[in-house]
Amino acid sequence: MGCFVSAEASGRFSVRLIVDGAISFAFLPFFEIASLGIVARGRERGMTFVDAVDRFFGTDTSWLLWVVAMIAIRAVESPQLATAPPQPLFWALAGSMLVPMALTARADLQLFRSTIAPSRPVRALILQRSIAWTGALVYFFGTAGWAYLVGYLS
Repeated sequence: MGCFVSAEASGRFSVRLIVDGAISFAFLPFFEIASLGIVARGRERGMTFVDAVDRFFGTDTSWLLWVVAMIAIRAVESPQLATAPPQPLFWALAGSMLVPMALTARADLQLFRSTIAPSRPVRALILQRSIAWTGALVYFFGTAGWAYLVGYLS
């Protein structure tokens, strides 16, 4: 994520932006692990929580490949195209997110069905996603909203 932030913000890799992006997005794994901890209480005996977390993050491969593809596309774009892409290109790139979304949901459901929550995998997956995404969105927009509010009141 740090490389993605650096490429999107400046069109190149900058150590300062990579580190800043990595730190800024460190909340994502936190919410993923916390939400998994809530739903993984009934996981298969013999599997530690650390193993469950490792397997769970292993299902994010398609997202990581998508991010690498977006960085590669961004690397060959002109500065003008990067800052103001034509609408068809923008929507094509945005729509391409559906592929890793579907692949990750499928892999997560298989994981939940086989080891993490075999008795109610769909319910557990929906609960996990609800907790993680809500927490991440509140954190992400809360920090931006707080800065906006402080700036407005100053």
